[in-house]
Amino acid sequence: MCITKQKIGDLAQRSHAPCLQGSKSVAIAMEIMAIHNVDIIGVECKDDFAGVFSRDCFTKSVVRQNLVPTETLLYEAMYMNPPTIDANSTVKEAYEAMLSYQWEYMPVLDGNNHLVGIVSLRDLAKEVIHSFEDAKIENEMILNYIQGGESYAIADYVFPPRHDMPLK
Repeated sequence: MCITKQKIGDLAQRSHAPCLQGSKSVAIAMEIMAIHNVDIIGVECKDDFAGVFSRDCFTKSVVRQNLVPTETLLYEAMYMNPPTIDANSTVKEAYEAMLSYQWEYMPVLDGNNHLVGIVSLRDLAKEVIHSFEDAKIENEMILNYIQGGESYAIADYVFPPRHDMPLK
């Protein structure tokens, strides 16, 4: 699929980004982030997206203010209303949004304000590289076909006997 047409929601769903209710403690969020080896998680209020919590949030909110992680709720330490991208946007649009907001991660939401996933610039770079690799393989297959290489369709074709027609 062409990288400029691919929907960011498809990539976001593969990210399997953890999401917690804002009423959970920062300590639980940090444990979940360590288990999943991620730097950022989604925060929800009931079923709606409310914001994100990252390692930076932990440093800025909990460490600098000498708060107790087990007693501090995500609502108190999270980044509320971060820039988001719609799941129907393309990978290119997501990349441009991340650059304009100067965010390394971008929450991806569906039309009902539900978190689909969180994509990173690294995810986008991998997707672009993978797309180029796929295109290269396709081009090699087409070239091989044109040059008569491993084309079984042409190599096995038996041409019918030719009957020369007299010219009038």
